[in-house]
Amino acid sequence: MDELDMKILRLMCEGLYSYENLAERCGLSQNTVY
Repeated sequence: MDELDMKILRLMCEGLYSYENLAERCGLSQNTVY
């Protein structure tokens, strides 16, 4: 996992963003599997 992954996971755990919002912001597909 890189720094971006850790940042995303931390935000998700804090409930600040939904997965869909993160995917949109980061330009990722919703099909991306971590």
